[in-house]
Amino acid sequence: IAWLIAFQAGDAKEVVRFRLHYTHLEANAFPGQFVDSDIFDGLTNREGWVADLTKTVMKNTDASLTLFLGDVIETKPAYQNSRKGADRFRLQANMVWKF
Repeated sequence: IAWLIAFQAGDAKEVVRFRLHYTHLEANAFPGQFVDSDIFDGLTNREGWVADLTKTVMKNTDASLTLFLGDVIETKPAYQNSRKGADRFRLQANMVWKF
């Protein structure tokens, strides 16, 4: 079983856009090559939060700050490989130029 719930508010051009989503991705629920590597390292058996603030600083240029918080779901021995490094606290800053 895998699911995601998301919320978005605001406008990046006016003030700031805020996005928040929670993902629950049980073991073997999805092929690893399609799993987000920023929060889950391409592994399943994880759950976590992503919060993002984005501001348009110039025409065709956005600045964003993203926080990733992740953790393991199951701690059973059968899921030993998916537990390694599951705890995630990552802060990422990006500049995006559109052309």
